[in-house]
Parts: sequence; structure tokens; C-alpha cells
Amino acid sequence: GGVGSHAAAMLLRSGVRRLRLIDFDQVSLSSLNRHAVATRADVGLPKATVLARHFAGIVPEAQVEALTAMYTAEAEEQLLAGDPDFVLDAIDNIDTKVALLAA
Repeated sequence: GGVGSHAAAMLLRSGVRRLRLIDFDQVSLSSLNRHAVATRADVGLPKATVLARHFAGIVPEAQVEALTAMYTAEAEEQLLAGDPDFVLDAIDNIDTKVALLAA
């Protein structure tokens, strides 16, 4: 999304080499002005997938995992698996954000 795509891009460019991108949404024409890398050709594609594909062209050796999913308490174990060092929250839904904070 608008915040998450820019934040993830800066993490990649600052040297982070393992990223898990999670977003349930697709690129839309109305979101192009906010997304860090999406173009008109990406409309209808999953945002996380578009970002991962773009990142592969910037830092091919980075391990970028793209998951098309929404964070839920039920999906928590799968989405946060691997004991991440950091979780960057760019969620724009208050209920989802609260669920993540409670994790």
C-alpha cells in the first residue's frame, strides 16, 4: 500500500535482505499515486507480488517473500512464522491493527 510499499522499499535499499511482504489487496488505478513502484500494468495484481517483483530487480540476492493475505489472529502463526526480528505495521484498518498489536 501507500505507506507499506515505501517503507519496505527503504528497508531493502538500506540493506535489509530478508523481507516478508503481506497484503491482501490488489493494485488499483486509484492507488497508483500512493504505491511506491506499481504502474498501470500492475492494476489488478496483488500488491505484495508487484513489490517483490520490483525488489528482485533492485537487489536480486534479497530474499523477498510475498504473501497475499490479511493479518488475522487465525493466520498469525503462518504470517509471523520464523521469529521475525521486526514487524513493520502499515495496516490501515483499526481492528486488524489492534489484533496485530495484541499478538
